[in-house]
Amino acid sequence: MKLDRLLPELSLRRPITVLMIFIAMLVTGMVALQRVPLEMMPSGFKSPWMGFWVPYPNSTPEEIEELIARPFEEQLRTVAGIEYLESYSQSHGVWFFIQLRNGVNTDLAWNQLRDRLDRALIEVDLDIEKVRLRRMGMGESIFFMGVSTEMELSEAHWLADELLRKPLEQIDGVAKVDFWGGDAQELLIDLDLESLGRHRIGAREVVMRLQQENFALGNGEITEGSRRLTVRSDAIWRTVEEVADIPLRQDGLRLRDVAHVHIDAPEKTWTMRVDGNQGLMLSVAKESTANTEHICRDVDALLNKAMKDPRLEGLKVSKLFSQGDFIRESIDNLKESAIWGGIFSTLVIFFFMRRWRMTFLITAAIPFSIFVTVMVIYFAGWSLNIITMMGLMLSVGMVVDNAIVVMESIQSQREHSSDPATASIEGAAEVSLAVTVATLTTVVVFLPLMLISNNAGFSFYMTRIGMPVVSSLLASLLVALLFLPQLVSRARLFHEIKESRLISWSNRKVVALLDRCLRHRFDTGLVLLLIFALIAIPQKLVPSSGEGDGNVNNFELNVQMPVSYSFEDADALFKRLEARFEEQREHYNIKTVTARHSNTWGNIEVFLNSDVQRSWYGHAAYSLLETVGLYKRGTLNREEVIEDVKKNLPTVPGVEMNIGWGNDGQDENAITLSINGQDTNMLRSLADEARRRMEGLPQIVSTELDVDQGDQELRLVTDRQAMDRSGVSASALAGTVRYALSGAQLPDLRQGGRELDAVVRLEEGDRDQLSKLKNLTVGSLNGRQVPMGELMDVEHRTAMGTIRRSQGKSFMRIKIATDSKDNDALTQSIRSIMEGMNFPPGYDWSFGRFADRLQEQQNSQQLAMILALCFVFLLMGVLFESFMLPLTILASIPFAIWGAQWALLITGSSFDLMAGIGMVILVGIVVNNA
Repeated sequence: MKLDRLLPELSLRRPITVLMIFIAMLVTGMVALQRVPLEMMPSGFKSPWMGFWVPYPNSTPEEIEELIARPFEEQLRTVAGIEYLESYSQSHGVWFFIQLRNGVNTDLAWNQLRDRLDRALIEVDLDIEKVRLRRMGMGESIFFMGVSTEMELSEAHWLADELLRKPLEQIDGVAKVDFWGGDAQELLIDLDLESLGRHRIGAREVVMRLQQENFALGNGEITEGSRRLTVRSDAIWRTVEEVADIPLRQDGLRLRDVAHVHIDAPEKTWTMRVDGNQGLMLSVAKESTANTEHICRDVDALLNKAMKDPRLEGLKVSKLFSQGDFIRESIDNLKESAIWGGIFSTLVIFFFMRRWRMTFLITAAIPFSIFVTVMVIYFAGWSLNIITMMGLMLSVGMVVDNAIVVMESIQSQREHSSDPATASIEGAAEVSLAVTVATLTTVVVFLPLMLISNNAGFSFYMTRIGMPVVSSLLASLLVALLFLPQLVSRARLFHEIKESRLISWSNRKVVALLDRCLRHRFDTGLVLLLIFALIAIPQKLVPSSGEGDGNVNNFELNVQMPVSYSFEDADALFKRLEARFEEQREHYNIKTVTARHSNTWGNIEVFLNSDVQRSWYGHAAYSLLETVGLYKRGTLNREEVIEDVKKNLPTVPGVEMNIGWGNDGQDENAITLSINGQDTNMLRSLADEARRRMEGLPQIVSTELDVDQGDQELRLVTDRQAMDRSGVSASALAGTVRYALSGAQLPDLRQGGRELDAVVRLEEGDRDQLSKLKNLTVGSLNGRQVPMGELMDVEHRTAMGTIRRSQGKSFMRIKIATDSKDNDALTQSIRSIMEGMNFPPGYDWSFGRFADRLQEQQNSQQLAMILALCFVFLLMGVLFESFMLPLTILASIPFAIWGAQWALLITGSSFDLMAGIGMVILVGIVVNNA
């Protein structure tokens, strides 16, 4: 039996077998559709990004760089497979970010990272609290909510913690609930400097005494008769009065004599507001195997139930983002696209076929292919998400092609044969090679997209797009060659119908044009070359960009304030900015505005309402009416809102503002440039010169040096001779200053069912003035209390801001804001300027990692295009046993690219990641007609 007749003959000779296969696949697909998990993004990708935070409060960036960043970097360089290593030393700790090379075992690298951290902590030998590690992609947050209130924030914090956070963590599939904004009440022990001096006791002695209190300790067991009893020592604090009554000395001095002991919210150093009211934020992260849509539905249900609790009357909860809503919307869009795609396919097929039964059999390939694809997704352990659904939507319009070709061929055979079975077999066999080649050429173009190994993320996501398309196309081939011949042979489909006059006219014109082209081959070739040469126009004018805007509906306003700003100054500025957004709430279509800030930094995140849900024809109608001026939208879309915000931002001396993504905080419409070296002052000089040279480029709106403003600090320089004379040790002096200003954490106070943190330090009024700090006493070896002013000198200076290091060098970034969408052209202009600068030995420059990723994407797309062309050529060569025939067919591809480039130009679209993927897929689609 010839291969081209295998499936058609099986279809006619084993009808029951074929029917059972059809029913089995259909039922399995329907069951899989009910059970397949729903997610926003596909799980299973092990991100090459890792990071960790090493806290070291009340220090300076220079000290942290020297004591922590450099030693840690030495250890981390021994982790196998690191491509990028960056550190950001700040005044209260250091962030490390690591990117692994493609192909590296991320689990092994993670274990090595933890081991090197343990070694580094032993090496630096500092009092470092717990290091926070983060592996990107783990514990994905799927739900964000804001809580605004007018009640006391510490009380709201406790209510939200008890009645929202803890119940949310009990939901099956929830990994954790992050909770920030506001602070819980604490047990505050405020030492009075005057009382300490009057009673001749130092702050350090008080702290050390309190650290010996408040504990419960197991002491062992005793035997009493026939019973064995456990013995425990209980010295736990239970009331504020009990803490205040703690004795400090044998002479009767108690804590209440030198300190004010009370429960209150901690001193405010930053604040958060939701819609203008003080507030909190919660985010829900799911377990890796949990169903996102189900969890979001359970979270919604819990919130609706919780808000009926009378204890939460003073809280207003706003849902800021839910992946579940996005998933449901995507599924609804897929359903609508499939339905309308099926309707339009049906109408087009009927227009040409002129038979309803034939049209129905052809369009049946659409739902069958979708069910088979969902079955493949389910048994592969994948989920329905925006990536796999994108593949499904791509395939909807392609799955009827094979059935149309086979049906047309069978119809042609019926005109010469009276036996329906013979006509079905011969008709399907005649075109089986053609439809197989057409299907496989589309399938093979996804192989380079899925198998490119130099970009693990690109390959992972392209596999999730490509597999649904491949499954759908193979299912449609099965429908055309196995199921369709049997159905056609049993149905009375073919009867004489008068051909449409429009179709007849079109056929005559096409034949006449083809005849004219064949008789004037040279002229035809010349015209085609001239037409193809016009591709230079869109190639020059179509801008290139990165990954596109995505489907976000929020944005951030990032604000950097000078170090001279007090917390009150910053709060007043942010209230002004929030008021501006409140005035434009309806015009901008704002859902929620959240703001958080300290005295030097903050951001405002604006969440917009989703667009009005309309069908595709509703959108088309409103767009047409808007174009002709018969309809005007009352609200702005996201891009228009951002432009309007940029245009109306207030100018405040010393304050820098920029618009960024709500997701990652990066500037939009900006290119990042890094200057690398060792000396920070030299980096600053080189960066200033680069900015000066770039001012002449018309595409550049502004340039900004990414340098944080350092804090004003007092440097306490010890007098060694005075310390020796007084008998005061350096550790005692440093401990006294630290306890007095930063405070010391004590064991918790358990009261009224709550656990309150306990903190001891000087009263705020005693910490505000240098003169009072000098009067703070330190205990000497001979028991005398020595004023600190006798032991040290004070220097004023401005500390350095964040110190950034990459690959063992310091670096300084220049953010280049642009109003141009053509990043390629601007990048080339900047490259020319930077290559014209003279850099000292050991100093160089580079574009930021975004540019590296963009270049990597472009290289991957080019490689995928070349491989796709090669695979298509090899496949057709094998099936056709010819060299010239595949080359002739491939000649149609450049003209398809020509059309795609002009379409991008006409629609005002940029050539981004998805456009590049579309070009590769185009290779497999356009050869079908040829």
